Amino acid sequence: MTWHKNSIATRIAAVAGLLLLCVQLVDAAASRRLPSLLELLRDLSLAAVMTMTVFLWVKLTVSQPLKELARALENASRGDTLRRIPVGRADEIGHIIESFNLLQARLTEIEASKIDSDMELGIAHRELELKSQLEDKNRIIEQTNLKLTERLNQLQLLYDLAAELAATLEPQQIVEILERRLVPHLGRDGYLFVSTDGQGSTLRVLSGRGVFEKAGEHGSIAGHRSLVTSSLRRRQLVNIPDLSREPIDPDTGRLAPAQGSLLSAPLLHKNTLLGAITVWRPGHQGFNNHDEQLLLSVAHLASLALVNARLYQEKLDLSVTDELTGLANRRLLGPRLELEWNRARRFETPLSVLMIDIDHFKKYNDRNGHLLGDNVLKKVADILKSTTRRVDTVARFGGEEFVILLPGQDGKTAFNIAEKLRQSVARHKFTREETQPGGKVTISVGVACFPRDADDPHELLERSDLALYASKQAGRNRTTRYRPEMKEMAEERLRQIQERRSRRRRKKFRPRRLDLIDPT
Repeated sequence: MTWHKNSIATRIAAVAGLLLLCVQLVDAAASRRLPSLLELLRDLSLAAVMTMTVFLWVKLTVSQPLKELARALENASRGDTLRRIPVGRADEIGHIIESFNLLQARLTEIEASKIDSDMELGIAHRELELKSQLEDKNRIIEQTNLKLTERLNQLQLLYDLAAELAATLEPQQIVEILERRLVPHLGRDGYLFVSTDGQGSTLRVLSGRGVFEKAGEHGSIAGHRSLVTSSLRRRQLVNIPDLSREPIDPDTGRLAPAQGSLLSAPLLHKNTLLGAITVWRPGHQGFNNHDEQLLLSVAHLASLALVNARLYQEKLDLSVTDELTGLANRRLLGPRLELEWNRARRFETPLSVLMIDIDHFKKYNDRNGHLLGDNVLKKVADILKSTTRRVDTVARFGGEEFVILLPGQDGKTAFNIAEKLRQSVARHKFTREETQPGGKVTISVGVACFPRDADDPHELLERSDLALYASKQAGRNRTTRYRPEMKEMAEERLRQIQERRSRRRRKKFRPRRLDLIDPT
């Protein structure tokens, strides 16, 4: 065992025993005598007791505190900075222990400071992470807010657009509303609105802005243009993100630029193509899904508005147009007569009215049927329309009667025009006209003129009707101008009408004759 080699107390005790033994030996040598055995044992015992005493004292006062200090140092090296050694002495070892305790206290403070620093660093790192996450969330919120704002603006656009389109039935106003509302959102750089002609061979340019402004100047484009009107052929939305990758023929190139993005939506209503709206932007990928949905919604609203406008125009035309002949009817004749009358009176110009009746038309219907009678009406209407001016108004007054308004024509000129019309009808070959009296389909005409013959429009119309009655009384197939003495004819005509009505009433209420059968 080598425990005594590492023990300070052992070493000091051994040195003390040897020193004591040496002292005794030196003392014996000085007395020049040899110690006896008993003295020798006594000296050895004294040396052993002295050695043991020194050993115990050193062990208790030096070795034990040093071992405890060594263990504390070893534990401190392993990270135990909280251990303290009690100090009960004022010597060097006590000073060393105090220094050790101070060192441990300093290390504890450093460790505590490090822990605090690590905690602060961790907190700062966490705060940075949270700040970064917050910034990311803020960016996401800002982007979401921008998207929501954009969607709200688009919804507001659709709401305003729907409200404005619902308030009009005029096609031109529809075009203006679409341009005013849509161009700031999608078509600031390029906007084109075209309508079809029915066959799709030619497209009418209703509006063109930006890069399509030249197309708007031409007024129409060919329907085969591949890029600008591709949505018409596909009957669906077309989004071209990069025009530079699309083949462009020379004709198309004048309309669609070689660079940028193109978005086009067709105007469809029950599989009927009405037109297309096309927008352009200079960059690649210029239109997103929201833009596509917006343009589709606008196209749907525009389609409904255009269809409603067309239906309204058709109904309006039908309401003022005779369905059989295509001429104006009595509903349109009244306002037109008022308009021409006011214009003639204001500018002091003449206004003539022709009242026309097909001779013996009832007999033609009875002998040949109503289908051939309708053909006669349509053909006479065509002759009247083609022989008069565009400023003249040709209207079907009712049955086989027609009225023609001749603004700016005096009575003499109107009479010549009426004769020209009568002769044109007489020269025309009608189907089965040989069944008519005289073997021809003919007309009778009455002429009245403002300011010579009447003082108000209704009176002018009545005077032309009296002149027509005079033509019939004179044998038909002739033209008669109104004369003041025809007022007596009006009274006679009224009397004849009343007599006919009276005869009809008497015939209607005449009791039937019943043949009685003799029961026997």
